[in-house]
Amino acid sequence: SHGKPGGIKKTLFMTLKNGLVELIDKLKVVIQNEVKIITGGNAVSIKKIIDKQKVSFDIELENNSISDIDIVIITTPAYTTGNLIKNFDDELSSVLLNFPYVSSATVSIGFKSSEVSHSLEGFGFLIPKTENHKIMATTWTSSKWPFRAPEDYVLLRGFMGGAANEKMAYLPENEMIQIVLDEWKKIMKISAAPVINETYKWIKSMPQYVMGHEKTVEKIETLASKHKGLIIFGNYLRGVGIADCIKNSELIANKVCDTL
Repeated sequence: SHGKPGGIKKTLFMTLKNGLVELIDKLKVVIQNEVKIITGGNAVSIKKIIDKQKVSFDIELENNSISDIDIVIITTPAYTTGNLIKNFDDELSSVLLNFPYVSSATVSIGFKSSEVSHSLEGFGFLIPKTENHKIMATTWTSSKWPFRAPEDYVLLRGFMGGAANEKMAYLPENEMIQIVLDEWKKIMKISAAPVINETYKWIKSMPQYVMGHEKTVEKIETLASKHKGLIIFGNYLRGVGIADCIKNSELIANKVCDTL
């Protein structure tokens, strides 16, 4: 659809022009004068310290440690969170470590537009499992966001792995690229030589909302509530998308402010 005549063309999809990292970079700029940001060292474990009537937490980092923390908000994937808190809650740790995740990968390939006969009108396509293809979807990236490719070139992105065919996400990159090219040749009749390619693997990055998910979430939140000052949160609980994460983050932030 379009706005007013001569106005900016509108799309169903939105992103940040230089990548979603812009969101994090901007957030860092906004808060850096009010908080201390520590980077460059993974968290190794979290210990719960009970001293008389006070409960606090110590966080051990790879090259540092932070002590006497009143409130800890953990937003890592469920399996990482499970390892971090296993020192003081085996049951909660077990639930988190067993939360289902799958892996996926994307293969982006650029072509000269003059060598691609397909119109690429639209945004791409999804492939039903019943069709037994080795890719699960394709985005016509330069149709979706024209600024992603220079003039006279097109950029496409193939998706592999997922719950139905996770093993594909673990293949060597050269094999993945060839599979995507072969699939596009069958589906879109593209036989052009790539001018650029980039592969990204997202290992165990996709939380699965399987049957019984609500009960699992309830159990996680009930067990976590037994530890004053511990807040467990992530996209595996109440929404995987950016909008859900922002909305839920605001709820968590308000909850913390109410306790201070």
